[in-house]
Amino acid sequence: MTLDRVLAQLQTLPIDHLQTWAGLALLLLVALAFYIHHRRQKTKRNIGIARLEQSFALEKDPMAPVTPSLSEIRPYPLADDDIETIQKTVLTEKRIDPTQPDEPVDDVLEPLEKVVPASAPTSETTAANEQPLEPPFTVAEPIARPNVPAFPPFEFLKTLPFVLREGLVTRHIDLLGIGVEAVFFPADAVNAIGDTALRLVPFLPEEAGTLICREQDRRTFTVGPLFAQPDAVIALRHGLLSVEYKSRGGRCDHPDDLIASLRPKDLLQTVIEAMVLSASECRPVAPILRTHNAVYFLRPSQAIMALLTERLESAVSFISPYAERSGISASDYASLCLVPAQMLNKSLPSQQNTAGEKAHRDMLR
Repeated sequence: MTLDRVLAQLQTLPIDHLQTWAGLALLLLVALAFYIHHRRQKTKRNIGIARLEQSFALEKDPMAPVTPSLSEIRPYPLADDDIETIQKTVLTEKRIDPTQPDEPVDDVLEPLEKVVPASAPTSETTAANEQPLEPPFTVAEPIARPNVPAFPPFEFLKTLPFVLREGLVTRHIDLLGIGVEAVFFPADAVNAIGDTALRLVPFLPEEAGTLICREQDRRTFTVGPLFAQPDAVIALRHGLLSVEYKSRGGRCDHPDDLIASLRPKDLLQTVIEAMVLSASECRPVAPILRTHNAVYFLRPSQAIMALLTERLESAVSFISPYAERSGISASDYASLCLVPAQMLNKSLPSQQNTAGEKAHRDMLR
């Protein structure tokens, strides 16, 4: 039967029969392919499992029986070993009587005596030669707090004689619990006055004050551990003036922005110096802060005076390990009391702070 006749007979068959036979042939081919693939995978798995079993047997038990090949010649395992050495290294076995109480394990298995070289140090010798280790931490002895006596009595002047001269401008503000009476003046005219007392405090009447000492005299007033050196001490008829001068590089203070003109630390230092001077000389004192073009008469409140008297012992304890000399100066004490004084008395925002906030908003917009 030629190929042409086969094709002719196929053409005569109905199309339904051809599709049926073609589907059966395709199913047989798919089944044959799956069978061949399954047989190949099973053969590979058997070979891999056999190899793994042999390797595991050698790892777990080196003496496990392994079937050698016919061509392999294995030597006798104990041919090269010393039988006497093997027998000496075997542990002596004791039989355990179950009717007797249990014995310690160390008595059941008796190892051979350990040979220690003569040169090897024993545990007793090592312990004797070792130095005792120092503990990593030592308990520090408590630092003795300095014995600071109570602040002696002092008194502030509440009023001062005042003469309104040409060019003087007055202002008032409460800052850090301190009432500040400010007097502004033309700096060039006032700084040219010959009388030192009148030049420092230009609102005093003429010849009302007498200069007691200046900074050049290096006179120190002390109360317990606290010492002060005012830039000038002026005597009045009813008390003293403790003057602290801050040049600030010749810059002028502004009457309309006192908060920006006054530095809190300068206020506290001036008040502390007046407290020390009053307690030392037993006279009422007025704290005076002098700048390039202004003089400030300070009247501290009871709250700020209580803070400055109660924190002295803590300040001395804090600064004594670092100070080069005993005691604490009025300037250092003012710096330590600045933060609690600011917390105690919240200040109003100044024009400078307002301008700074506006500049920040404009820059960080």
